[in-house]
Amino acid sequence: MSVSILRIIQIYFIFGSVCILFLFFGIKILKRNPKDRLNQVASSYFITISISAIVNFIYASFSDPIFQPLVNFLYKITIYLLCYATGLLLLIIILLNKPMMIYTTKFQIKFLLIYGGILSGIFLIPNGVSVRIQSDGTQLFPVWSFPFFLYIIIILLTTMIYSFYLCIKIYKKFKSKILVKRIKLLICGIICYFYIIILLCFTHYLNIILLRQISAISGALVVFGGFFFYYSIGTSLKQPFNNLFSQD
Repeated sequence: MSVSILRIIQIYFIFGSVCILFLFFGIKILKRNPKDRLNQVASSYFITISISAIVNFIYASFSDPIFQPLVNFLYKITIYLLCYATGLLLLIIILLNKPMMIYTTKFQIKFLLIYGGILSGIFLIPNGVSVRIQSDGTQLFPVWSFPFFLYIIIILLTTMIYSFYLCIKIYKKFKSKILVKRIKLLICGIICYFYIIILLCFTHYLNIILLRQISAISGALVVFGGFFFYYSIGTSLKQPFNNLFSQD
């Protein structure tokens, strides 16, 4: 099996670092108070991305062309999880904007089911992705069809725009300098994550080697985004959520 240096860097070094770091953050947040709903959502964000990295390792390990349909399916699961994480991120921002919704389990479940249901449409798009395995065992880079690309990019851009809109509203609500700093870190984390995932969409659709190189190198921003997100929201979950807007 032949694997390019670019894929080794992207899959094993970058995704490996993301998998370990995000799993650590997710477990650390959840251990503070496993029954706290905001902890659960924030932890799920990190763990979901970590699981996507694990699935990525699995599909990238196949070298026999007979497994190509399975590889395509596992790759779709990877993309699904990466996109689903943006839904969890949006839910956290919604809860920050309206703290009382933290007690509304019905809203949270409905939101995640609807978001997940909409994303599930990627599995219904015929020939949406292709991860070819050559006869010598070389697994090529994934390539997206236009319908697959368009479906995902619409979901991501809608989520991103609404996330930034809510962040601006939250920023205006905060009085404390500490919380203003935290929301700035949160915005930086959002920028990092959406930049990477949207770049990934264009990379796999356009299938240009230079863009793939830029995408592979830029992948490290996910790690920085994880730190920004953790130190903006993750560490503040020690305090009662309803006191966030009045904290000094």
